[in-house]
Amino acid sequence: MKTLSDVAASYDQWADANQAAAEDILARLDSVSDEIRDCKRRLAEWFLGEAAELRARAAELRNVNCCHSVN
Repeated sequence: MKTLSDVAASYDQWADANQAAAEDILARLDSVSDEIRDCKRRLAEWFLGEAAELRARAAELRNVNCCHSVN
């Protein structure tokens, strides 16, 4: 069974993967047409938003885990 800390670590890994995907997309924007560029930029922004959300959830889980280990 995974602990809350394990789940938080998984969220962080997924966030890192999303951020890397977004950075890769943004780095390649110059190689696509203008009409595709906007779509790719929105996709990268979505990945970055998801990464931020995953990191926030990981922090919440760590906070819950911290409170439970004190009690």
